[in-house]
Amino acid sequence: PQFVSQELSVYAAEKGIKLVTSAPYHPEGNGLAERKIRDLKQFLALYPSFRGGWKACLKAGVDHNNRSHSMGIGCSPQFKAFGKQSLLPADSHYGISETMISEQPLTLEEQKEYKRKMKNQFDKRHAKNIPSVKEGAQVLVQCGVKGKDPIVKGPFTIKKVIW
Repeated sequence: PQFVSQELSVYAAEKGIKLVTSAPYHPEGNGLAERKIRDLKQFLALYPSFRGGWKACLKAGVDHNNRSHSMGIGCSPQFKAFGKQSLLPADSHYGISETMISEQPLTLEEQKEYKRKMKNQFDKRHAKNIPSVKEGAQVLVQCGVKGKDPIVKGPFTIKKVIW
C-alpha cells in the first residue's frame, strides 16, 4: 500500500507538487519506481563485499543513479533537482572537469515528445487487436472455454461506443 506522511503532503502542497500514488498491491502501476528498485538490487548484487557493508553499497548505488543521465528528463536527476552538475570520484581521476560536462534538462515539449515515442514503442510491443465496432452492430461474446471449445454468448446489439 502507498503511505504518504502528513509532512510530505504539506511539503508537496507548499511547493505546488501533485502527489500521485499507484494502486495498492499493484507494483506494475509504478513502473519507473520498480525499475529503479531493480537497478539498485542489481547494483547491490554486483558488489557483495562492498567496503562498509550493504548500507554503504546502497548509498553508492543511489548516488550513482542520481548522478546518471536520464533520457526522460535530458539530464541527471541531481542536476534537475539542484541545478548543478556533480562529478563522480572517477571523473577527477580521469581528468574530467565540470566545464567538459554539459547537462541541459529537456523542455516541456521535448518531454512530451519523449513520452509520446515511449508510448508508441510500448503500444507496438503490446498491440491489442481491438475490432472496430459501430452502434447497432451485432456481436458475439466469448465467455471462457470448455475444454478446447470457446463458450460464446449472443448475439448482442452494440448500443454505445465509448472509445
